[in-house]
Amino acid sequence: MDFQELEAAEGVRFSWNVWPATRLDATRCVVPFGAIFTPLADIPDLQLVPHPPLLCKACGAALNPYCALQFGSRSWACSLCQQRNLFPPNYRDISETNLPIELSPSLSTIEFLLPHAATPQPAFLFLLDTCVPADELHHMKAALLRLLPLLPVTCPIGLITVGAQVAVHELSHSLPHSASHSLPHSTSHSLSHSPLSSRVVLLPGEKDLSASKIKQLLGLPVPRSPYPPPSSSSKGAHSSTHTLLAVYEPPVHTNAPGKAPFAGGSSSPKGPLSPPRPMPSYHPSSGHVSPPSLVTLSSISSASASLPPPLTSSASPPPSLVLGGTWGADGRYLVPLVEGEAVLRGVIGALQPDSQHVMPGCRPRRAIGAALAAAVAVMEVRGELVREEGGRAADGAGWAFKQEGRAAGDGRGASEERAGGARREGERALESGGRVVVLLGGPCTVGPGMVVGSDMADCLRTHSDILLDNTTYYHRATRFYSQLGERAAEVSAAIDVFACAADQVGVAEMRGAIEATSGTLVLAESFESDIFAKSLCKLFQRSEAGHLLAGTDGVVEVKLPREVKVMGAVGACGNLWRKGAGVSEHEVGQGGTAAWRLCSLSPRSSSLAFFFEIAPPRSHQIPDGSFAFFQFLTTYRHGDGSRRVRVATAARRWVHMGGEGQGGGGADRGDAGGMAQGEGELVVGGVPGGSAAAALLEVVMGFDQEAAAALVAKLAAFKAESEDMSDVLRWLDRMLIRFGAKFGQYSRGDPSSFHLSSAVSLFPQFMFHLRRSSFLQVFNHSPDETAFFRLMLTREAVTNSLLMVQPTLIAYTFDAPPHPVLLDVSSLQPDCVLLYDGFFHVVVLHGSTIVHWKHQGFHLDPAHAAFRKLLELPMEDAFALARERMPEPRIMECEQGSSQSRFLTSRLNPSTTHTSSNIPSSPSFVEEATHSQQYIFTDDVSLETFSQHLQRLAVQ
Repeated sequence: MDFQELEAAEGVRFSWNVWPATRLDATRCVVPFGAIFTPLADIPDLQLVPHPPLLCKACGAALNPYCALQFGSRSWACSLCQQRNLFPPNYRDISETNLPIELSPSLSTIEFLLPHAATPQPAFLFLLDTCVPADELHHMKAALLRLLPLLPVTCPIGLITVGAQVAVHELSHSLPHSASHSLPHSTSHSLSHSPLSSRVVLLPGEKDLSASKIKQLLGLPVPRSPYPPPSSSSKGAHSSTHTLLAVYEPPVHTNAPGKAPFAGGSSSPKGPLSPPRPMPSYHPSSGHVSPPSLVTLSSISSASASLPPPLTSSASPPPSLVLGGTWGADGRYLVPLVEGEAVLRGVIGALQPDSQHVMPGCRPRRAIGAALAAAVAVMEVRGELVREEGGRAADGAGWAFKQEGRAAGDGRGASEERAGGARREGERALESGGRVVVLLGGPCTVGPGMVVGSDMADCLRTHSDILLDNTTYYHRATRFYSQLGERAAEVSAAIDVFACAADQVGVAEMRGAIEATSGTLVLAESFESDIFAKSLCKLFQRSEAGHLLAGTDGVVEVKLPREVKVMGAVGACGNLWRKGAGVSEHEVGQGGTAAWRLCSLSPRSSSLAFFFEIAPPRSHQIPDGSFAFFQFLTTYRHGDGSRRVRVATAARRWVHMGGEGQGGGGADRGDAGGMAQGEGELVVGGVPGGSAAAALLEVVMGFDQEAAAALVAKLAAFKAESEDMSDVLRWLDRMLIRFGAKFGQYSRGDPSSFHLSSAVSLFPQFMFHLRRSSFLQVFNHSPDETAFFRLMLTREAVTNSLLMVQPTLIAYTFDAPPHPVLLDVSSLQPDCVLLYDGFFHVVVLHGSTIVHWKHQGFHLDPAHAAFRKLLELPMEDAFALARERMPEPRIMECEQGSSQSRFLTSRLNPSTTHTSSNIPSSPSFVEEATHSQQYIFTDDVSLETFSQHLQRLAVQ
């Protein structure tokens, strides 16, 4: 069974591909039953059907090649629940020779196009940290300017800059030169002059403002519900009008005599047309131009009491504010790129480092939390407006579903559920989602979400501080960012954080917001690094057709047979709390639901790990050899604006392993079905022989070691967030001992007889490297780094997840083509070049002899072209690996024994250390180069010692 071929067709890999038919036999298989699913996996020859999928009226599963058809009655039986459904009239010509494309046996994964009106592009709101040195800000601005040509010209964009205060920029205005000169200098200290100016609303960075207060200060509209509130007499109840509110624009107070421009809430004139989009390069602005005008917090507060009431249903909002114009943007803070690019380029080019005075020994006052709260408020208003419009449009569809269900004789509950589903889908029909891209250069030191004080004597928290609860800000900041993430997820706004600093910036606290919104996290040491610049461009990468490669506003649903229940999902997703018959009471990760939200979906890194429970009804007997069908439905917004549903259906076989009382003396020392075996009795897989052994062999042959290792690694990383590390390691060890006792071949009490078949032999090796990985070993790692490592592990597919657990090592020599070698210290040879790929780091290591030849300049001699090629080929392969990876890995070229070689040597199996008997008594890394026997300094146990302990414990 080729598991990679199945993954290429279905986009999913199961830990077990043959499933035991009873709960007890499933428990004795030790390794969790689960699947790693990539919603937008690159499926070869993926077909797009230009109509919605045909759904089962009982369970909601889509018509698929495994359904049983009745051509005479024009009906089909759902492969998951066996419910019989009638084909709609447009399927009247179906026959054995004329099947719809979704019933093609070779198309287990297919996409359907949902009908809808024209939809908006996702909105992109950039949040820039200006509390950085001038050179860092220069590289930040240059990367952002290079990014603009990659964005769709119709997508709404916005800009927020943050220092000690939060500056929300209005990109819809191009103010005249005279108006901007009347501003006091103290309000524009961090903004230089620009020919195309934007107005700015300043918010206080030290205050924790509510969402409604932020929207009021920004002059954002409050969308009205299309339904009346539960109690119309309650204070502050809104009317039930369906008219979208226009945006009221507060007056601008300046020091200029006379009437201020655009005062009184009138619509501002449109600026000049934007010039042709320049090439993606950075050109600093020059010349004397006017500063942006500012709307300060005090001016808004003083004018808020006299603001005129918002427009009601009797007043028509400006055309630029309705959905047909800016698609739910408020018209100022989010404007289409084609209209606001010139202004945005001028503002970015004029940015200067925040001019606050920083005392010696202090950190800058950086209000990241307040700025992110403002960004979420802006995205909320846009999302609420478009969702309100979509919900109203769906009311008719919901009524039609009810009438159709009553005509077909469906129960009231079924028709109501379908109508509710239509309403939910309608509310998202115009929802396009978006991104809040945070470019962060340091920790939040003031206001909500602060992670450290301004005084340098106040150190950032460590792992020990968190473990001992010796933190001042950690828990409060974590709750704050998690709440922001939940709010952003409600409007499908992903929060992406690019943290570029040599020290910690508070990523550990912000992880909840990033994970809940399926956002991206990138760690780099500087905005000048390729990791930042290239990763930022990859985030907005386009397909061959010119659309954004990443999908938005996704929902993943799992449809299961009645014998299987889903316990939860681990990954960068949000819980939608949609319970049903297929939801288990035992929760793992994001549990208690059968649907999860993904605000952003990337074909590269948006995988989810699902964990299942085998729980057949007591009165139901599963036929031996029958199939269990699993279906994954992904509804998302494609880069071209269309709304699609990808349906992936997988079939796995059931098998009876012998029933109660059989199937594994080594499954668990406390299992009621364990068998007592005598000393010296030959045991195969914990079962002496017979039909149970044959069934067990069948289950073992369906074991996917790589998928199982990735699932266990994700689950261990999830456990490590809330459990003591010693408990997590103990759980891993016990599981591995039970696994060896269950599936090993051995004589009772004889460790030397222990043997694992090739179908399961690699799994203990994966667990050895997992125990030594940075996901579970936090020594010498900061909380920010650990949060980054674990977040990336939980969102990657099987191949990349396994690469993080057990890196690969490729050797380049003169006498052989590039070939993989063991991740062992014995692979360190003086006359070869090693290419190490650990996902986060790609290291090219030159052996000591290679280094000597390179210092002699042989690679510059045309007579030694082969040597030059030996040095170039690993670097070419390293850059090829980096091009296909997000985020961009750190590429290092180093010499054996150098400081950077530690990234490689720390992950090698220490089969030979400084304590080995055949090593000189006083070794050094200098002497190491002269010995053919390589070694490293460590007290870690080797894989051989680890395996010996496993064998001894498994045969007991």
